[in-house]
Amino acid sequence: MKLRLSNKRGVFISLLILFCLCIVAAAGLFFSALADNALIINTNERSLPADRGSTCFYTISYANPLRALFFPFNGNYSLEFEQGGGLVTTVKKQGGFFIQSTGQSGTVVFSVNVAGFRQGFNLRIDTDTADTDGDGFPDAVELDSPADRESFRRWFVSIAESQFYAPSYSWYDIHRDCAGLVVFSFKEALKKHGTDWLKNFPYLVKQDIPDVRKYHYPRVPLLGDRIFRTAGGGFAAGDVKNGGFAPVADVNTLINHNLTFIGKDPGDFAAGDILFFLHTDNPDMPFHSMIYTGRDGWLVYHTGPLDDKPEGEVRKVRLTDLLRHPDRSWVPVADNPCFLGAFRWNILM
Repeated sequence: MKLRLSNKRGVFISLLILFCLCIVAAAGLFFSALADNALIINTNERSLPADRGSTCFYTISYANPLRALFFPFNGNYSLEFEQGGGLVTTVKKQGGFFIQSTGQSGTVVFSVNVAGFRQGFNLRIDTDTADTDGDGFPDAVELDSPADRESFRRWFVSIAESQFYAPSYSWYDIHRDCAGLVVFSFKEALKKHGTDWLKNFPYLVKQDIPDVRKYHYPRVPLLGDRIFRTAGGGFAAGDVKNGGFAPVADVNTLINHNLTFIGKDPGDFAAGDILFFLHTDNPDMPFHSMIYTGRDGWLVYHTGPLDDKPEGEVRKVRLTDLLRHPDRSWVPVADNPCFLGAFRWNILM
């Protein structure tokens, strides 16, 4: 009987010793984790598409897995961009940060600085040259979100209509014709509309409009400031260098390479569409364009040179009034051979 008690006591003491050893070992590991403050920064991405939506997450954690498990990193850190900082935006989160593409291609070189630890990274931002619909414009340039398309339409219309009240300081004389109004309004609609930009538009019809988010002129993916297509066919990587795009365009170039025919029924017109007329009796200026504002059915256009005003002027007319115009060659209806129809920007299609 005493032997059995002795054996039980021995087992108990052995288990107690083992337990204490485990506690000591666990405490040792725990305190070693506390002492090890080395950091590691990881991401699974080495490149992003230049689509203004894709993101990658960089995690900041302790190298010691026990410390990382019990004490997730939430300290202060900073990012320092050496190259391509404008190609991305960053959002800091607990335990790391997101990097998001802004729609521009290139290489981003940056470093993360935290607690005396510095680690450098390279991130490639790739622009896809695909032209899925074969309209000559790469998918990276087309405004594929409803919000961006709406923002562009509203800015395009507002900028064009404001020229009726007072031409903007940035609209140069060499562009003062009907195509010039279209080209000018197109470029300006794609810009970032900050305080400095607004100074050139003292009579802007409407300005509380969100900017297009995908990109801002002249930093247009693949195209830069050469945003008007000058040749037919689908987009190829060498088109910009080989003259396939230009910074300006005449009416013929706009119709043939930058816009898509919508129709001749006024019921199909949308804000930002352009109505074109062809008058062969005026060989010097056969084409005429009018921008449909959509709002209350107004059309805004530049007259081109006038006898008493060589620089011409911007005018407005209601669609309903134009439909009653005494000169039928200016009436936008299907059976008028001088009316070419309404056209819509390819980047909206």
